Amino acid sequence: MFPLEPLQYAAECWKMHQKPAPHPPYWEAGEHGVMDVAHDTSNPNVCSSTITYQLDGYVGLFADLALIAQVAALARERNRTLLIDDRYWNRGRWQDHFMSVRHTQPGPEPGCTPPPPEELVACPRLAKHWVVNSRTAKFHFSHGFDDQYHDAYSHGIDRLHPIFDMALTSLESTIIPNKFNSDLIRMARNEIGKPSYLAVHIRRGDRKPVSWKYRDGFVPLLDYLHGVEKAWQKINATSANKAIWLASDSVEAQRQFIDLLPAGVDTFGLSISSNPGLRSLQPSSAYRQVDWPSKAPSDRIQETRGVIVDFALLSGAWMPAAELGVWPEAVVCTISSNLCTLSAVPFGWELAFEKKLWVEIDNAGSIAPIWNAFELF
Repeated sequence: MFPLEPLQYAAECWKMHQKPAPHPPYWEAGEHGVMDVAHDTSNPNVCSSTITYQLDGYVGLFADLALIAQVAALARERNRTLLIDDRYWNRGRWQDHFMSVRHTQPGPEPGCTPPPPEELVACPRLAKHWVVNSRTAKFHFSHGFDDQYHDAYSHGIDRLHPIFDMALTSLESTIIPNKFNSDLIRMARNEIGKPSYLAVHIRRGDRKPVSWKYRDGFVPLLDYLHGVEKAWQKINATSANKAIWLASDSVEAQRQFIDLLPAGVDTFGLSISSNPGLRSLQPSSAYRQVDWPSKAPSDRIQETRGVIVDFALLSGAWMPAAELGVWPEAVVCTISSNLCTLSAVPFGWELAFEKKLWVEIDNAGSIAPIWNAFELF
């Protein structure tokens, strides 16, 4: 049955990677040419070349969005039509949360008809209608991708600047919240009522720390507080303008962190919002991927909206030019969270890595590179 299920596409890719083989440059065919399926050419309205991202429901929202950001960039570069397949997604439909990519990135043939599902191919990427999901991404976004898109003439984090820019363009022009979510983001920004604030994200649930010293639990809340204090020192914050947007998948962790803050700090967040519409978006429990499908579909949609709002407030993403007066001056988070990793992109290269205001407190800069654009599963 077509399209294949996500793990079936992964199995097809594994079939092509059973034996060591020479790897040609990223966009060149191997010695046997391009392997592909037969294509029906009877319908002239079918898109001539596409890249489809299949939302498979196996990973968290921001793991998917980080990969989609790169897939969208490749579609732009290769002059292909970008498509989203959400039939297996467990967060509703794509347009429950974001604008259709057929409008935000119409591609070279606006309005063309998607190919028949039996023509989608996961490996190789040179197939006419390439499909990617979280389980096939490792076949396309590892060493060959690094060789093609990392800056070979730079060192450390600077090598990743090109794919950072690829992701930034996608988040600015392709992955755009729908009107409902945009209104929620605007409500949250209006509630802060100050031109600047610090953003803190506390991840609990199933994402354990990367650093060995925290292997038996979570990054202590005192480390988050020290990260906040460090950021306040960098931006020369005064007692009169200290405000925090606090995001977390654990309401209890939020309460405990607020208790640690010094007096006089204005704290905002979904769980403590005075707006019932925002408060209803708070997570019901610390996020565990294995538990997510058991939630009611309406709850999954609602909590997905909540984390989209949190991401916007943490990173400064999707802020209209007319509202540039409200901006996070620093982000404090842990690299084990894909939300934390992706938040560096809208925040900006200069602020995140040159001024070091993306404050990662798990590895805390002890491992190079200090940031990665996406996670492979």
